[in-house]
Amino acid sequence: MDRTRTVAYGQAIKSLRDLQASKFTADQMDLFIDALDSYLFADTPEAIALADVVFANAAAELDDISAKGRLLVDTTERLKAEILAAKAQPALV
Repeated sequence: MDRTRTVAYGQAIKSLRDLQASKFTADQMDLFIDALDSYLFADTPEAIALADVVFANAAAELDDISAKGRLLVDTTERLKAEILAAKAQPALV
């Protein structure tokens, strides 16, 4: 992991925690943190592929929250981008 990804992880955690009390259940928050952790600690192409699956589930959950009107679409997209920013790029692995 590198500094850029670590900073991205911290920003995503802050954003999620800022919204947690009013927008997310504990299970949803766990899913989002699992996605972040999976990306931050993925150090092989295989691990990144598995993290992509966890992220897909988290992204779908965020989309569902947005579809129910509990989160703005712009906020949903920003959160997904912040989570993705913690992902290692294949060239770096």
